[in-house]
Amino acid sequence: MEYLVHPNAQRLLNLYKTFATLQLINFHIILSIARFSDTESIVNLQEWFPNILSLWWQGNLLDTLFAISAFLAGCMLFKEYRETGTVDVREYYLKRVSRLLPLYYLALLLYGLGQGRDFWDMLQAAFFVQYLFGPTHLNPVIPVGWTMEMMMFVFVLLPFAVIGLMKVKRPMLWMVAATLVTLAFRYGYILQSGETFKFMLPDSLLYQKESDVYFEIYFRIWFRISGFIIGLAFAYLFMVDTRFMERLRNDTGFRWLHVVLAWVLTITGTFLPVQDPNSIIYAGTPEWLWKMYWALSPAYLAYASMVFISVLATGRITEKAKKIKWWDIPMALASRNLFAVYLFHFPCILLAAVIWFRSTDRAALIGITPTDWAGVFFVATLLTFAIAIPLTTFVEIPVQRLLRRKFSRKEQPKPAE
Repeated sequence: MEYLVHPNAQRLLNLYKTFATLQLINFHIILSIARFSDTESIVNLQEWFPNILSLWWQGNLLDTLFAISAFLAGCMLFKEYRETGTVDVREYYLKRVSRLLPLYYLALLLYGLGQGRDFWDMLQAAFFVQYLFGPTHLNPVIPVGWTMEMMMFVFVLLPFAVIGLMKVKRPMLWMVAATLVTLAFRYGYILQSGETFKFMLPDSLLYQKESDVYFEIYFRIWFRISGFIIGLAFAYLFMVDTRFMERLRNDTGFRWLHVVLAWVLTITGTFLPVQDPNSIIYAGTPEWLWKMYWALSPAYLAYASMVFISVLATGRITEKAKKIKWWDIPMALASRNLFAVYLFHFPCILLAAVIWFRSTDRAALIGITPTDWAGVFFVATLLTFAIAIPLTTFVEIPVQRLLRRKFSRKEQPKPAE
């Protein structure tokens, strides 16, 4: 059975991408307020948010996005290997890696020229190694360049990982072990750092505490790779060894066990008010528990999201599920324009703040209210998609098609007359 074709599974994939996009825009608005406003204003704004909206103060849906990226690419690669006995690496690069390049290099050019960056910075960013070799607290050319670097490294290595996994006896054991090793490495680094993690998010977000350790575990690929491995593991379960999927479909108890586990992990990774230093979750909880919490944080939502997608993928495909819902269109739009949104939302946030406050003075952010936050978020989201849609339509897709026509060994479909 081709589990990935289930419309509800596709719907959930787009939902995660949409929420990740909106969370990204909002998280960077919050960071900007924290950086340019006064402490009292950002603390008051945090206190206004109900705890149910704690996810808007975190960037943790990125790990879900990492898992989904590896999952979708992995499904394609495992399916190809299952059908042909190999992977055409060149064709894979044309399909997946080429999607990152057009808008990334456009962003690199615009951000680099706009900031007057030197040749060495531009060269490192062009080869996706600025965060690989750069110092702690480096000033990137592209504000979100670290995630693009991670995706590029993963996409480049993924076909070789799939080929290797298909040649070993127990590929799932290898992927589980790799996930545990990367999380243990992250935990070991946190333990030896001597840094306090109990109030990590309030310290770094509300009070702008600069920490080398916080920077390292957030931005370095070797501390964030576990989400990608989890996504690849579920691609294997979808496309090669489908016993897990079949049991999810046929065993009600097994299915509900995983649903409950996924909800527990989702609540743990999303809805705990970790941004609030006065929250009850900090009362009496030991430091070692928070070090464990932040060490495992890349895995919570990555695993939970893959479980939810698997559960929906094993459900019965009904006529109701096939019917297009009104929310399918905006979610598909967000999914289709994901890279453009990701690369170009930062200047849109700045422009939205200027439009909303009618000022370019940073002092306008002092005393910011929840209404101001909502207004900036709304305007920034509109501006971001107003730019992202034409960039995807007239830059990303045409350049990608051109690269495929020029370099692909496969015969390209002719346009309909």
